[in-house]
Amino acid sequence: MNGIYNDTLLQALRQGKAAIAKDIDWMILNRINPAGRNYCAYYHNRELLAHRAFPAIVAELFENGIRVGVPFSTVEEVKQGIAYNERQAADEQKVRFFVSEIEEYGETGSTPENFRATLHESYELACAQGIPLGVYQGWTKETQYDSIVTNADFLFLHAYRKSSLMDDPGELYAYCSSRLAMAANSAERAGKHFPISIIFSCEPDFGMDYFRVNPWNSAFHIFMRDYLRAATGKMKQWLNVSGMQIYSSQYGQIAKPDSPRIFT
Repeated sequence: MNGIYNDTLLQALRQGKAAIAKDIDWMILNRINPAGRNYCAYYHNRELLAHRAFPAIVAELFENGIRVGVPFSTVEEVKQGIAYNERQAADEQKVRFFVSEIEEYGETGSTPENFRATLHESYELACAQGIPLGVYQGWTKETQYDSIVTNADFLFLHAYRKSSLMDDPGELYAYCSSRLAMAANSAERAGKHFPISIIFSCEPDFGMDYFRVNPWNSAFHIFMRDYLRAATGKMKQWLNVSGMQIYSSQYGQIAKPDSPRIFT
């Protein structure tokens, strides 16, 4: 699943039509997959889902190859996304996926028990609506991967590295390899082939300088070269590593402010 996290649309809605059009145009011009489907999660979902202009924006993005998704940290946010879809008369106005933002580490993290319970209930709700649900993860505990694989349709696995490290041979894969091994073990236990997208950060402390001068998908090409060379047989059998995400439009619009990108 290729895409860019959007955290700029709400501000554009507050600024007016010109800002809205500029934000939409930037997302379209910077599609990771220009010829196919892109899956872009939109932050500030509580406000966006209630905004009268949002359905038309979702439809315009849909017509230009972008499927809009909803990040969530609570079951209530999943219910809000489902309720939004139920209000829409046209299919192209609906959100197409959910992706969790739940982390069970750090000062503000959820407990492991809450992580599992929230993910399980959210997944059941999404499945009942036929909406794919995925998980964003940084450095979760190994014991949580069984819950992720069982209660999600895909994983966004972060590879946030500094610009100076982005094209070092083997660096991006090495940063992710232990977590990929955990996911592969869980996928094997579940008997479930599991899709994974690698998410890179365009924040100034991470990849902004790199992405100023390189195409969006260049880091993923480097990652995949090393993944195909070094990944274990179990990873290749049970994981489908085939997409990338960028965090986020706020920083992406600084790195690549104007023109369409050339893709390698």
